[in-house]
Amino acid sequence: MASIRKRGENSYRITVSLGYTPDGKKLKRTKTVKLDPGLTERQREKELQRQATLFEEAVQRGTYFEPSHFTVSTFAEKWIEEHGKSLANKTKLRYEGILKGRVAKALGHLKLEQLKPMHLLEFYGNLQEDGIREDGRGGRLSNSTIQYYHRVLSAMLADAVRWGLLKENPCEKVKPPKITSKEMPQLDEGNIRKLLAALETEPLKYRAIIELALVTGCRRGELVALQWKKHIDLDDGTLHIQQSVEYTPATGVRIKPPKTRSSVRQIAIPASTVQLLKQYRKWQLEQKIKIGDLWQKEEKVKQGDLWEDPEWVFATWDGYIIHPDSVTSIFNKFLKRHNLPHIRFHDLRHLAATILIHEGLNVRAVAGRMGHANPDVTLRVYSHVLQSADRQAADIMEGIFKKNSPTDQKQA
Repeated sequence: MASIRKRGENSYRITVSLGYTPDGKKLKRTKTVKLDPGLTERQREKELQRQATLFEEAVQRGTYFEPSHFTVSTFAEKWIEEHGKSLANKTKLRYEGILKGRVAKALGHLKLEQLKPMHLLEFYGNLQEDGIREDGRGGRLSNSTIQYYHRVLSAMLADAVRWGLLKENPCEKVKPPKITSKEMPQLDEGNIRKLLAALETEPLKYRAIIELALVTGCRRGELVALQWKKHIDLDDGTLHIQQSVEYTPATGVRIKPPKTRSSVRQIAIPASTVQLLKQYRKWQLEQKIKIGDLWQKEEKVKQGDLWEDPEWVFATWDGYIIHPDSVTSIFNKFLKRHNLPHIRFHDLRHLAATILIHEGLNVRAVAGRMGHANPDVTLRVYSHVLQSADRQAADIMEGIFKKNSPTDQKQA
């Protein structure tokens, strides 16, 4: 059982005994706690007992670590090890990049218990300086990126508090820069027409993946993970999103569940896109026949009689699933070939939602097609589009009232 000894006016030392070493040396863990001087005697006793119980349980479980043993960097490694068990591979990789990168360089040397709000303020200020980017593009990090740094640090330090290594989370006393609302990159009406015309001249495979992204609003990983027999119904004109693909250096290209439960969905495909997919399917089967035994050769050897063609919709020349980054490369080269403004492949998803909203499709239907958990997500992501549509609604109403005004009727 934990013992408590008073050290100062409001300071106490809690000791937990762990028995003895083989040579008779007593094993123990100690922790010093400071209590609020405003507590009553009864409140002080209750808080001390609570702290002692928590400390003893942590020691017995082996989850208590002496705060002075940790720097920000060493604790970050421990946190990723523990917290990373419940994270998706890509998210874990992103956290590691943040904590082992700029955070380690700027704050990693500090003792965990020495980390103060001022350190964080200075760090966020540094992230806003020109030249901080490491991708060769120059400039500063966006406010949304700095907010992401803040969220990761806050989550890590919140666990440090729960694990008894910190008294409070310094992130709670710091406000990172606000995210300024800005419209997503879009193509104007003229460039949309130019893009559609350019697609007519592209190879079937390139045309199919770009057009399918535009008409469905699917994410890149969702498109790459499509299989003909499982996910495409050309007779019914529907697409079934049931899985996605992600790539990390540690795992390579792998199939995973979609981003959220609501991302599992059925999407109707326009008749013209169905015809395009039929042409593309015919072409792909012809290529498979030409290639013969080279089609998925390694998998055939590995699986023997158990081998069955997964029939990836967007496959490599010899039948394997394509790398997600290949899609980005295809799209970037397409834009450059046709002198179109540069947008990300993911912006085709935003463009699809924008077109549907402008054409009057209700937000709930757009949310379902995009795979958003609820319409609130759609409202937040596309607020600027909805505001624009609302302005059009006002103009329509103005036209109706003007047309029926007494002045206009007299003139008529």
